Amino acid sequence: MADEGHSQNTKSLNARLGSFIKRYWLTAIAFLVFSVVNVILLFRYNWLFGGQDLQFHLQRIDEMYNNLIRGNLNPYIATFNLNQLGSAVMSLYPKLPLYLFAAIRLVIGNPITSFYIGTILTTFLCLWISYAAYHSVRPTDTVGAYVFAIAYALSGLNVTYNFLMVDIGISFTIIVLPLVFAGYYHWITAGRYKMLTIGMTIICLSHVLNILITLLALVIFLIIDIRKVTRQKLVSLAKAVGITALLSSSFWIPALHFGTSLEMTKPYTFQLNGISLLKYTTAALSNSIAYGYTIVALIGFVLAIIMYRHLTRFSKEIFLGGHRFCDFEQ
Repeated sequence: MADEGHSQNTKSLNARLGSFIKRYWLTAIAFLVFSVVNVILLFRYNWLFGGQDLQFHLQRIDEMYNNLIRGNLNPYIATFNLNQLGSAVMSLYPKLPLYLFAAIRLVIGNPITSFYIGTILTTFLCLWISYAAYHSVRPTDTVGAYVFAIAYALSGLNVTYNFLMVDIGISFTIIVLPLVFAGYYHWITAGRYKMLTIGMTIICLSHVLNILITLLALVIFLIIDIRKVTRQKLVSLAKAVGITALLSSSFWIPALHFGTSLEMTKPYTFQLNGISLLKYTTAALSNSIAYGYTIVALIGFVLAIIMYRHLTRFSKEIFLGGHRFCDFEQ
C-alpha cells in the first residue's frame, strides 16, 4: 500500500511538472532572453563597473566563496577579506544573496563571469516572481502579468541597484517585494499566509534596512484594512511571524549576539539630503539611470490619479500605500 501511494504521488508530481512545462516553456524562454539582454551589453566588456557598493559586496562574495570551498556554510566573521581582521560583517549583514553568487563561482570559477551570470539569474527570478505574484492576485489577467513583470524586473531602478550602486541585498529585496505584497493580499482576503511568510523570510535574509521599510509598508496597509482582520487571520499572521523568525534566525541570532556582547564604534551621523519633487519626477522622462521613478511608474502614477475614482478599494490602498513605500525606499 505504501509503495502504491508513493507511486501515485510520483505520477501526480510528474504530471503537474509536465503540465507546468507545457504551459510555461515559452514564457521561460522569453524571460531568459530578457534577462540575458538586460546584462549582456555590460557583460561583453568583461569587467565590472565601479558601483558605489561594488568592492564591499565583492569582498563579501569572495569571503563566502572561500568559506564554502573549505566546508564552512555559515561564516560569522571575515577572515579572507575585509582586511583579514576577523570583521563581524558576515554576521551583521544578511548573507542569503551571497550564497547564490558564491555557488555560481564554485561552478564557473571566474569571479567576473560568475557575477554577471548571477545578475542574469536574479533578473530571471525577478521576472518569474513578479509574473507569478501578479497572476496569483489576478488569475485571468495574463497580459497584465507579463506587462508588470517586464516593467518591474527590467526597470531603470533595478539597473541602478544592479550596476550603479551594486547592492545585491537591495536587489534581492526588490525581487521578492511582489511576493510580499501579493502575500499580504492573500492573507487579508483569505487568511492564507505562506506567500507572505516566504517573501518576508527572504527579505530578512537579504537586507536589514528593507526589513524595516517593508514592515512599515505592511503596517500602513494593515491600518487601512483593520476592519477586515478576523481572529482566524490573526492566528495565520502569528504563524507567519513565527515561521519567518525561525527561518531567518541564522541571521538575527548571530547579529543579536555580536550587537549585544561587543562594544562597537557607532557610525557618524549626518543630515538627510532631499530632492525637489519636480526633479524627482522629471528624471523619469530622461534616459538616464538614477534613483527615483521610471517612465512606466510615472505613467502608472499619473493614470492612477486620473482614474482614482474608478479604482477598486484594494487598488486605492496599493496606490496610496505603495506611493508612501516608494518615498521611504528612496
